[in-house]
Amino acid sequence: MGFYLPKAVAPEELTYEQLKTIFLQHDADNDGCLSLKELAKAFKLLGDSFPNWRARRCLSYVDSNSDGVIDLREIEKLVQYAAKFKYK
Repeated sequence: MGFYLPKAVAPEELTYEQLKTIFLQHDADNDGCLSLKELAKAFKLLGDSFPNWRARRCLSYVDSNSDGVIDLREIEKLVQYAAKFKYK
């Protein structure tokens, strides 16, 4: 007689708030902004296959004032961008 092993439960998609928390936690220098390097680390944690590329694409999409970082005014747009990829 064998053991019953339930099917693996697929992980749930991260919520908007969970994504926001992950990005905010990657502000390593606590300057209130996410640099390209900090974004890449966050995308790596999220399991993105190409985190450096994703961070550059994200920055070009989200950085509305073209200052090279994502600030707190742009964080909502960042989370909306990341949510499209249904990270788990």
